[in-house]
Amino acid sequence: MSLFNAIGDFLDWWTGVLAQMVPSAMKRKSVPAQIELDVRRDGVLLSAPKNAKIQFDPVLIKDASELGRFIQASEGDLRRTENDKTIRLTIDKGRFISRKLSDIQLPKSMGENMAAIDMQGATPFDPNEVHLLRGETNQTDSSTRYAIIKKVIVDPIVRQVETSGYRINSIEFQADGETFAANPASLKTVIPLRRGQVMQGNIMKLAISVFLVGILLTLGNVHWRHLEANAALDQAISEESEKASAVRRLIAQRNESLSQLTTVRSEKDGAVPIVVVMEELSRVIPDNTWITDLEINAGVVNISGFSADAAKLIPMLEASEYFQGTTFRSPVLKVNVQVGERFSIVTRTRVEKPSNG
Repeated sequence: MSLFNAIGDFLDWWTGVLAQMVPSAMKRKSVPAQIELDVRRDGVLLSAPKNAKIQFDPVLIKDASELGRFIQASEGDLRRTENDKTIRLTIDKGRFISRKLSDIQLPKSMGENMAAIDMQGATPFDPNEVHLLRGETNQTDSSTRYAIIKKVIVDPIVRQVETSGYRINSIEFQADGETFAANPASLKTVIPLRRGQVMQGNIMKLAISVFLVGILLTLGNVHWRHLEANAALDQAISEESEKASAVRRLIAQRNESLSQLTTVRSEKDGAVPIVVVMEELSRVIPDNTWITDLEINAGVVNISGFSADAAKLIPMLEASEYFQGTTFRSPVLKVNVQVGERFSIVTRTRVEKPSNG
């Protein structure tokens, strides 16, 4: 299905829906036909409808070429206005064939294509010798049907109507007490459009084309702006994400620094000063003991040296208010009588400072 067919189907459906929504009192009334032509097997019956402004006796015309003269003669001494020169063409049974395609209303292009296929497959007619007229749907009948009528039957009548200055505004089909009208859009296959109608149709097509182009341009502009806004939003999100990452790194570094500072402060608050440790060692350690190595780290005190009696150092350090958990780090080694024993002791400073009292 081409784009133009899709647009045509949409407009056909849209106008039908809008027409059904309009109340009957607000609908524009069509101009009533002033002459009725009834195409029969024995000729064409020329008559005036009951609501016609000019009444005349019905006339059965055998020769279609005489139809134009009889139409003009039907005016008598009066003259019809241009708006009154309308004719309703009725095709009787035997002058056409009716075919039903579907119980529902099909899209315009689909119905026309199916009608052409059905006509060639189900009838012996040559497509170039007949007209296919789509039936008009209404609120009581939404089926899709079409009528087949030979050009040799209807074309001479149409030409005589046109030459007489009249126009056919509707075509109806009658068979077995049932009547259905031809869709107005399909009448152009039978009735040639006048110059004004062609211009009106071209203007309508141009207006619809401009309207559709406007819609496409609007949608394109909205889509382009949407893409542009998304790109700007992605860029802004990327930039803000980088800033947020940098802030998170700074916060992590700050928290780590605070944690280290808190640890140092905690250790500092609970640790015994080095000066106090050294002063306490000089007080506790006896004179027969020499300290060669002293290491203080995070409250742990490693003491190495020589002593005449290394075993007595443990209780001496434990008795101090500044040390606790005193043990030998390695076995005591006897060096000689003059030097004594080599020792290596580990102890811890008390977390709480001893009271002065």
